[in-house]
Amino acid sequence: MMNKAYLIFCLILIPILSLSCLRKNTTDIDNKPNEKELITIVLEQNNEDGIVIKDVKSYDENAIKESALERLETFLSLPYTEEGVDKAYDEFYSKEYKNILAKTRNVKNSLEYIASEPSLDFEFNIKINKVNSIIITGNSVKISCDTTIYDRANKATSKAVQTFNMLNEDNKWVIN
Repeated sequence: MMNKAYLIFCLILIPILSLSCLRKNTTDIDNKPNEKELITIVLEQNNEDGIVIKDVKSYDENAIKESALERLETFLSLPYTEEGVDKAYDEFYSKEYKNILAKTRNVKNSLEYIASEPSLDFEFNIKINKVNSIIITGNSVKISCDTTIYDRANKATSKAVQTFNMLNEDNKWVIN
């Protein structure tokens, strides 16, 4: 019974959302394409009535991209100082990366990370010259950039195209 209600709900909701998305992606009066609207539908199971919509959230794609890019630029500008290392660990590393640090370097918090003298993690000073693309997939983004890289250890500068993976974790963009 519950599966039938869910199936009927989905069969009704999907065409409505499809039509809505088609209308949103058409051009407006000024002949400018509308921005792609991202939405999240939060479903809730109600024992009596089946599945119901609990919440529908809309997102501005450009705002998401700008926010992720700003966080990446802030991260890349962190200096190799105690404060910079502390901020990188506490504010910019994903839980997954922190777990990797715990397993591979026995680092469990920012103080231990600072004490480990993570010069390899801060060996390069990276400057974004041009953003080529920002691709949003679920709660992650891939930012492709033309960069200038300064190698602090070898005192050499080079240029490269790099892709940075970021994840939205606890309502902030972190390095994944």
